[in-house]
Amino acid sequence: MRNNNRKNIFIDGHVHLYDNFDPDSFFEAINRNFRKFTKTEKNGFPDSIRVIFLTEAKDNDFFTRITDNSLTLKNIDIHSEKTGEEGSILLKQNGNELFYIIRGRQIITKENIEILSVGPGTIIKDGLPAVEVLEKLREREELAILAWGVGKWLFGRGKLVRKIINTLDYPLLLIGDNSARPSIWLKPMIYRKGEKLGIPIINGSDPLPLNGEAEKAGSYFFKINGSFDSKKPLESIKKILSSDFRNIKLLGKRDSIFGFLKRQIKIQLKKHTK
Repeated sequence: MRNNNRKNIFIDGHVHLYDNFDPDSFFEAINRNFRKFTKTEKNGFPDSIRVIFLTEAKDNDFFTRITDNSLTLKNIDIHSEKTGEEGSILLKQNGNELFYIIRGRQIITKENIEILSVGPGTIIKDGLPAVEVLEKLREREELAILAWGVGKWLFGRGKLVRKIINTLDYPLLLIGDNSARPSIWLKPMIYRKGEKLGIPIINGSDPLPLNGEAEKAGSYFFKINGSFDSKKPLESIKKILSSDFRNIKLLGKRDSIFGFLKRQIKIQLKKHTK
């Protein structure tokens, strides 16, 4: 018997909304990019589910403002609706579904490793050891994403990440790729090690707080397929990711070498103009 709740689910697993972003342009970019990069999908786009993990830094809480519809938008036809679970909402326009937003947090550990939590739990402060952060997230049964970053997994930090994936028994632990990793770079060895150990590799756009970066939201994402409950989108995703990680397909676009260098120069210029 066919399961009619089975859906193709497209997820940008690493999204930030910043104060310098125009939220209308941000939402438009997510919709446009999801559509652009799923045109070649065999099963098409219309019957699929779109999701973003909104992984916010400690000083941001756009999720609450989107949830209570207090975020100022020029497009008055866009609004959010609550689902049947805490930590997820559905964004709609004129009654049509746009995408689900899942609450998440960006945590910077004592070792300067970036961990993304996905779930409704309270904020975990920055500066704690990575293992302690992951233990807290495991107790809360939240998704925990070890987020790749340029140079962040080298030397001692790389050794720690390898130790974590080798020793930590955590069924909801994920490794997160992002669009800043140049498209010509080979898959990192830590990714390969994680896959052998059954740790899923997901991806996300990871826009930076720079001019023009809002356009990247929704441009690098992954696809899963499984039973989806519209009242419990987060729980549905957790079940799929913990049951069959080989079901994951990475889609979208990473930076070219030129794009990568341009981004790095912008980051350095911003640091030195503060």
